[in-house]
Amino acid sequence: MIECMTETAADLFAARAVIEELRVVHSEIAVLEAKQMALMTALYTLRREEQLDLGVAYLHAGEDAATEIGIALKMSQRSADLLINLGLDLNNRCPATLEAFAAGRIDLAQARAISQTLANVPDEVRAELEP
Repeated sequence: MIECMTETAADLFAARAVIEELRVVHSEIAVLEAKQMALMTALYTLRREEQLDLGVAYLHAGEDAATEIGIALKMSQRSADLLINLGLDLNNRCPATLEAFAAGRIDLAQARAISQTLANVPDEVRAELEP
């Protein structure tokens, strides 16, 4: 005999409440990830400007910011570098995506996917495709 599982109204209401709370938390995490990315990008920009003023070659100025961030946050330099590059791209090329990310309407994975997908798209087309 196969038993059927049924949810009572209370169970259904509780499950919906949990799902809604998950959505809220997911959005809050996205807002914090966007803020972290923005701070990393700001530190990179600051270090780059300082190093350019000191005569460091244009191609190398600021590249040690990812190492500094990695040490401070106990994360890999590569992870920090990827977030800095994403922040620069969203700032310079995908402002609508940056706005959606900062507001928690999209998450880090979605922001990264949009950035990568639009990487070689001309500016006038990209503006139409952004969220």
